[in-house]
Amino acid sequence: MEMPFRLLKARSRPLLTRHAVYLLARDQEYPAARAREDFGFAPQVSFAEGMARSAEWVRSRESRVP
Repeated sequence: MEMPFRLLKARSRPLLTRHAVYLLARDQEYPAARAREDFGFAPQVSFAEGMARSAEWVRSRESRVP
């Protein structure tokens, strides 16, 4: 997708780039165990609660989209 955008001299970025493919192919998981060991990190919100809050935030933003 980068080449057609370049040839067309598009001002916007392509939806899919080599860098995006690279990132999508990599493991993006970052376990918190090391932070607990090194810094005494303790989450204030459970994973389930965090996901519920995130979903609610997304839903609240969707109502603002025209």
